[in-house]
Amino acid sequence: MKAFFLLLFLILSCASKGNIYTSQGESQSPKPPKKEKAILLEEDLAVPEQKDFVGEPITLEESRELSFKKAAEARKASPARKREGPPLYYSGDEFSREIVPNKNPREGTILRITGHAYFRRGNYTLVADKIEVFGEDAAYVRATGNILFQNKKEHLTVKAPLAEYYRGEARLIIKGNPVAEKIFPKEGTKAVLICQEFERNFEEKFSLCRKQVRFQKGELSGFAAMAFLHEEKSELTLKENPRIFQRDHILMADEMVLSRQKDRDSLYAKNNVKIYYLDQKKVSSLVEAHELLLEKSPKIHLGQKTTLWGSPVSLRHRDFVVYAKKAEIWGENGEEVFLEKEVKAVQKKDGSYLEGEKLWFYRFLGIAKMDTVIQNGQKRRPRGYFFAENGSDSAVVEADSFERNIFFGRIQARGQVEILITHSSEKTLLKGGWAELEEEKERLTIHGNPSIQQEEREISAKQIVLFYRQRKMELWGPLHGKLSAVGQKENL
Repeated sequence: MKAFFLLLFLILSCASKGNIYTSQGESQSPKPPKKEKAILLEEDLAVPEQKDFVGEPITLEESRELSFKKAAEARKASPARKREGPPLYYSGDEFSREIVPNKNPREGTILRITGHAYFRRGNYTLVADKIEVFGEDAAYVRATGNILFQNKKEHLTVKAPLAEYYRGEARLIIKGNPVAEKIFPKEGTKAVLICQEFERNFEEKFSLCRKQVRFQKGELSGFAAMAFLHEEKSELTLKENPRIFQRDHILMADEMVLSRQKDRDSLYAKNNVKIYYLDQKKVSSLVEAHELLLEKSPKIHLGQKTTLWGSPVSLRHRDFVVYAKKAEIWGENGEEVFLEKEVKAVQKKDGSYLEGEKLWFYRFLGIAKMDTVIQNGQKRRPRGYFFAENGSDSAVVEADSFERNIFFGRIQARGQVEILITHSSEKTLLKGGWAELEEEKERLTIHGNPSIQQEEREISAKQIVLFYRQRKMELWGPLHGKLSAVGQKENL
């Protein structure tokens, strides 16, 4: 009996010390509590019960194994911290974690997600074949293979083979010739961009495309070295030698902005604006200006209106050059052109020119017209300046209107035509109802009861022909007139 109580006493004393002796005389310690695995499960990060772990630093024990329980307790005990933007969510078929000691935060901890890898931040989602999360606070995320970046709220989609997310800078960079598509529901239009690198800034809410950018927005398409997509303004800004291509012309400038204004697509361009119009793949004319506004809509005359301004706007054709303060071009191929304010149309062959306040040009008819305008209650009639072979002034023509036929190389002046002969020693003035200038023959024929006035002498004829280049004149038909000398008048 005493032996039994002695044995029981020994057993109780050993239990209080935490050691139990087996029959073999070896001690066996109790098993430690099972630690959490270092593999993150999808439900650990995505479900509401695990919000504390989403996109936040995860505390590591000395053994470098994760302890969700201790991390949660430490977070509750610590003061509230400000999050860097919306939380991050991950999911996938397989998770693995690698701990690399003595490395910077980007490389210190690597979480790899493979198979239907999914990453979400706010309204943005990123789906890829593989996603790698670097750093305990997810400072850097890299996705590879069949990437699909989406923001359904802003109707933005990007496809590419590689993406990098920098949480501290709140930006996502997508590489490998990404294809971006932005839909504007209110406008009913879509913008498509293809470039070498696409960057999304989450704080500023804009996207940037770099290097060899190809774009299309509405009915406009072209190339640029850099493009900004402003989602709140619904604008696409193009920089560094942007070019817009349409059927028969090319538009170039230092900077362009594509947007939607009410019921029409619009394009604003500034600095070194140039429009090259093509005819059978050759440049037929060139328009230059400082600023441009292009509008496209079925409601617009001929479907498109291009307004140019700057000092001055120039329109260069193979035969002539026109300058003005402002120009309006109607139609995609410049079917109609209107220029106003200090208009000057110069003939390249001999330097002769027309000047006035307004000029209309109809491309298919091959007709350019310049009319009289009323400014500040005064009538301003257009004028034509024609030169002799030596380049000096020969004749100045003033009329109610000028009309030039490009196909036939003729200019008609109508309505109280007056021609001042500038090379004469005496003031010589020719008058008529209308006149026609033949550019190839370099002659000006005056019709409609023409007459010559020189001081107090006046002669009328059926036709008067002025060869302004050779500085000579011919009178045709019956001649009538009067001469006045020493106060006496005589009939001719």
